[in-house]
Amino acid sequence: MTKKSALILLCPEELFHSPPKSTLPEGYYVRHYKEDDQEDYLRLLEREGWTLSEHQVDDFFSRILPDGLFFIVYEKTNEIVASAVALHNPKSSYYTFPFGSEIGFVFTSPIHRNKGLGRSITAFVTNRLISAGYKSIRLVTNDYRLPALKAYINIGFVPFLYSGDMEERWREVYKELHMEFDLSRCITTEF
Repeated sequence: MTKKSALILLCPEELFHSPPKSTLPEGYYVRHYKEDDQEDYLRLLEREGWTLSEHQVDDFFSRILPDGLFFIVYEKTNEIVASAVALHNPKSSYYTFPFGSEIGFVFTSPIHRNKGLGRSITAFVTNRLISAGYKSIRLVTNDYRLPALKAYINIGFVPFLYSGDMEERWREVYKELHMEFDLSRCITTEF
């Protein structure tokens, strides 16, 4: 079985003019990363399946925008329950985006899901990247991450059809999400 390339969603022009709203349910607050968070944050990433080598950690932290690593914290326990990061990253594994940025490592702890935290944390990071002047903002994910895909689509991100199999794969994602696929809303490239 061959590994599928990732799905990429892009921030369309209209989202730059009308950025997504960032709201949190009662009992949660947002804060930025602090230096003493690094060990706990790396453990959280590992728990989510993202294990980074020492070199990857150094590279990752060198690409984070100032005040670009966001945490949503559950007030009752002071526990980080969701996170996402604003990265300077013009070259993804699949496509190059000159002067591009990426919203990375988006996660919500399982017991805090279905409360809109993923959508909120993504909106916070999107707004940070817009305020930094980026004109190319993307999210990279996989077909099976349906709740994340739904949040990204609902914020306003659109599919990027960068290879011949993308339209079919996105049609299937939208079908699984019980949403209507609109090819005219997708961003395409020559392939």
